Amino acid sequence: MYNTRWNYLDLENLSEWSCYVCSLLFVFNFTDCSASTGVPEPWQWHLGVVSVFLSWALLVIYIRKLPFLGIYVVMFTNVLSTFCQFFMVFFLFIVAFALTFFALLQNQAPFDTPWKAIMKTTVMMVGEIEYDSIFTENVLPYETSSYILMAMFIVLMTIITSNLLVGLAVDDIKEVLEQAELKRLGMQVEAGPYCGNDVTYMGPTQSRRAKKNCEAQQENQT
Repeated sequence: MYNTRWNYLDLENLSEWSCYVCSLLFVFNFTDCSASTGVPEPWQWHLGVVSVFLSWALLVIYIRKLPFLGIYVVMFTNVLSTFCQFFMVFFLFIVAFALTFFALLQNQAPFDTPWKAIMKTTVMMVGEIEYDSIFTENVLPYETSSYILMAMFIVLMTIITSNLLVGLAVDDIKEVLEQAELKRLGMQVEAGPYCGNDVTYMGPTQSRRAKKNCEAQQENQT
């Protein structure tokens, strides 16, 4: 019973409860002004945004259990998991360049604070560098260092890191496709009381056992 209680608190269930709570808090009127105008309080808008995002994210989780669409959601989650593992190295590079840009280009609005510099550097990493607006339309207090830093940023972040992320994603997708059949069976076990094309009813114990067998076969293949 204790283990079952903790198993219930997985990411999916916590997301569902968070979505329900945020939705209820958003629709309630906590002040007379909200009741008369129908406009929620500012903090309720934040909860409403969270509930909208979680509702659509949960829809993706539910789609994962459909055999004909779930494999693509599995691809996405695998790529996301790999990115999270790589994120620390990725984030350190962003902070390194962002603080350096802040020191050299803080006379420009996108780099006038460290937080803005981090956000701008992240956007630049995906290709939106805006070279002209930074180097030709504004004064560069430290021109030589700024050009050298930009060249390093283009090589390390825009070229090397971006291609590394693409390579990791392709490798994860290839691994998922190689195990597509086993993952499809596992998702069918999660989706309902039937497994594969066999219409024999599977109770909770048999369902968990079948799922473990599918996972064991996946581990053996790897």
